[in-house]
Amino acid sequence: MRRLLIMWMLALTAAAVIPLLLAGAWESRAEAAFGTGEVSAAPPVARDAEDSGEPDGAVSSEPPPGAVELNAAGGSSVRAPVGAEGADSAVQKADEPSRGEETFAETEIGASAGQSGPEAAAQRVPDLETVVRVLDGDSTRLMPLADYLEGVVAAEMPPSFPEAALEAQAVAARSLVYYRMAHPKHSGADVCTDPGCCMAFGETTDESRAAVAETDGSILVYGGEAAMAAFFSSSDGRTRSAEEVWGAAVPYLSGVTSGENMTQNGHGVGMSQYGAREMALGGADWREILEWYYPGAEVT
Repeated sequence: MRRLLIMWMLALTAAAVIPLLLAGAWESRAEAAFGTGEVSAAPPVARDAEDSGEPDGAVSSEPPPGAVELNAAGGSSVRAPVGAEGADSAVQKADEPSRGEETFAETEIGASAGQSGPEAAAQRVPDLETVVRVLDGDSTRLMPLADYLEGVVAAEMPPSFPEAALEAQAVAARSLVYYRMAHPKHSGADVCTDPGCCMAFGETTDESRAAVAETDGSILVYGGEAAMAAFFSSSDGRTRSAEEVWGAAVPYLSGVTSGENMTQNGHGVGMSQYGAREMALGGADWREILEWYYPGAEVT
């Protein structure tokens, strides 16, 4: 009887201890296995349908909602030409834009204009950080690009023109400065104040200062360098291509319809100042104006 009681107690003890020993051995093996790759990690917990779907700590390749690229620009649309009477009566003859832009020739642009030059010209740099060498008469002046552009915009376009047109003029002028830096025309100077050679230069106005500040550093770029953003006063409803006028094709100077219908005043290549005015009055911003008159060029 005593022997049976002892055997029964031993059986109960074994039944209680053996599972514990087995469990401890499995835990030890599992801990070791996670360090050797023998046991896979547990599958991720399923997320709710409202969750983002991205695992914790993951970096998404998509931009966050509302992100805007720095070089994004609105599209442009074709505008029907306005009558010559409306264009002529809207601006007095005393407000005629300068014609100092009629200075480009085939020998200056070449067949590969916009295809070569320092890539640094395509970078956006604040105007106050750029010094331009300006040939003024017999002397060369050093001045911040901002100061030079304010004088150019004031002399090239009437202050009565819409803000968007003045801003487009500022970017076109800035682009020409950078283009001229890459393709020198003067010895010891980047540009000059002679309207028959480079661009007109005059006393700044509140409007010209605002246009330059609003577009600070922005230029037109094509093929990795600043574009030769030629401009002129007015057209008869269309601009001309560089190939048509100068005999050398330039991709972004291909000729487009223009929103004014006036006497052709200037070489007709690039941006029409009166056309820019009409687009601005129709609600276009300066980026849209530039995209229309320089197709294929990008705004930095």
